[in-house]
Amino acid sequence: MVHSGDLDGCEWMIRHRDGRMLLPQNAQEFEWVDQQAVMFSYTSYDGMSICMAEDEIITLTCLQRLGDMACNPTLEIADIAWLDQLIEAKNPVLVSRYALGNQLYYKILYADKTTNWHDCQGKLMCSEASGCDFSKRDLVEESTVYV
Repeated sequence: MVHSGDLDGCEWMIRHRDGRMLLPQNAQEFEWVDQQAVMFSYTSYDGMSICMAEDEIITLTCLQRLGDMACNPTLEIADIAWLDQLIEAKNPVLVSRYALGNQLYYKILYADKTTNWHDCQGKLMCSEASGCDFSKRDLVEESTVYV
C-alpha cells in the first residue's frame, strides 16, 4: 500500500510486485496503512480518474493486510486442525506452505485446477481465479505439506 495523499484523486494506491501502480476505485471500503504488505484480489475497472499516476484502476474484491499472527510451524497435518479438516472434506491435490517473514500461508490446489490461499489460521484469503496477488514482497520457502 502506498499513501499518495498529495495527489488529487489517488490518496491510496497499491504498488504491484511488477511495479505497476493500481488505483482502487473502492478504497474507502478498506482500512489502509502506508507501506503495509498486503494480499489482495481485484477486477479491472473500466473508468477514468483525476489521479493520472495510476497504471490501472481496479475494484478490490479482497484486501488482507499481512501482519503478525500466531502460526504453527509444523508440517504435520494432524497438528493443524483446520488443514486436517479441509483435506478430509475437500481432498485437494496439493497443499504447499509458504513463508513471508514470520507468517505462513497455504496454497491449496484442487483437481479442477482451482487454487485457494489460506492464512495460517485457516481463513480463506482469496482464490487465484479472482485475481489473488501478493504485493510488495514475494512469498518464499515453499514446503510441500500434502500430495
